[in-house]
Amino acid sequence: MNEAFRLLFDQVKSGVVWVERDGVVRYANKAAVQMTPVMLGQVMMDPVADRTVKAAGQGMLKLPFHFELTTQEAHPDSIRAAVIGAPVGSDLMVVLNNVSEERWY
Repeated sequence: MNEAFRLLFDQVKSGVVWVERDGVVRYANKAAVQMTPVMLGQVMMDPVADRTVKAAGQGMLKLPFHFELTTQEAHPDSIRAAVIGAPVGSDLMVVLNNVSEERWY
């Protein structure tokens, strides 16, 4: 990944996960790691996110595609997510926003 993209994505409040079309994670910012379990070089560990990314990668979904998932905690938060095309190449990105957290503001 381009260093400029990494610096930009590390500064945003939203979770950003850059994935290959087969669902393998290439990059995840700190916010994304706090919202959903991800590891570089692995598919997304959340089953809803994994299925959605793989379907998008196979061209089965029209991008941008919005979906929701929950964190894997005792008191789960609601996460609103979107799969979009990456700014360069044919990869995909998953953008995550914690809507439960937004309700506190």
